[in-house]
Formats: sequence, structure tokens, C-alpha cells
Amino acid sequence: MGEKASAQEKREKKEWLETRFPFQSRFLKIREEILVRPVSSSECSAKIWDTVVTAGAVGILPIDAEENLILVEQWRRAIRQITLEIPAGMLELGEPPERCAQRELQEESGYFAHFLEPFGSYFVSPGLMTEQVHLFIATDLIYHPLQAEDSEGIDVKKFSLQEALDKIERQEITDAKTALAILKYARRR
Repeated sequence: MGEKASAQEKREKKEWLETRFPFQSRFLKIREEILVRPVSSSECSAKIWDTVVTAGAVGILPIDAEENLILVEQWRRAIRQITLEIPAGMLELGEPPERCAQRELQEESGYFAHFLEPFGSYFVSPGLMTEQVHLFIATDLIYHPLQAEDSEGIDVKKFSLQEALDKIERQEITDAKTALAILKYARRR
């Protein structure tokens, strides 16, 4: 670790005063942390840091017997766009990532994976969120769908690895977890 980052960590642990959660929903909560920093020998300043706290998420890169990548196209209300992504979803509190990955894969793509390989885990936006996405490669697929409340608005698409890489290059794939999974898979091949 660098000296400046380590010094900042020690300073913030020493300055931390209070943590509260002003908002909670099913999948996230907002954590407010109050830090009190000395401004001078007789004066302090309080600073509030907001963090989005989640249980985490999974992202699954399904690969069929013909080595096609299976992606899902769906409307994303938060950004008001249709995106092309790997199947993914939020973890329930205490849920093992492997179980969530299998469920989300079936709900979003209709496929069950006989083999789920952990493929790393990554933080989405560590300056703002605690969310960590656990990636998996899914192979030995059979069509065995599970229905979910929002799966009827999802289109399943198949692409060769090169087609998917081209879509990243042309910014037709703009979802970070999807681009990361595809690029990481391409380097492995």
C-alpha cells in the first residue's frame, strides 16, 4: 500500500464519529458516516460521506456448445436505455453467489448451467458503493427456464466472441460488468 493511502485510512478511522442509515430498501441502504476533522487546535469540521450499501451481485457469462456468448437485451429504467448485458442480478442477504448466479441465469436467459466457474469479483464503483459483482462462466447449458416478474421484457441474443468484442469496441455494449467479463474471457482463450 502507498504511504498516502495508508495515512488517509488511519486518519479516517481516527476521525470517524458516527454511522447512521437514513434509507433502506429491499436491495440497498444508504450509509451516512460522519467524520470530524480538526481545522485548528480549537476548531473541528464535520464532514458527511454517503455510501450505497448492497449485498452484492452476480454476473454470468453463458457459453453454449457452439461457443456463442449468450447475452440479454433489456430496458434499464435507471439510465433510460436498452442495454446488452450478461445475465446478472442482486444477491439476497446471505445468499451464496453460486445459487444466485444459477437462478439469475435461468430467469433471464432460460438456461441452466451444469458447470458454473467462478471468474473473479470486482467492485462496481468503490468511491460510492460497496457493491461487489461476482462473475461466473456458465457452460454445459440446457434450456430450463425459471419465470421471474421482470423476465418477460428480456430478449436473449447469441454472439460469437468476435461479435461481442466488436460490440464493445463500437460501444453497443456499455455495461461495465459485461465488457469486463467478455474481455477477460477473450484474454483467456
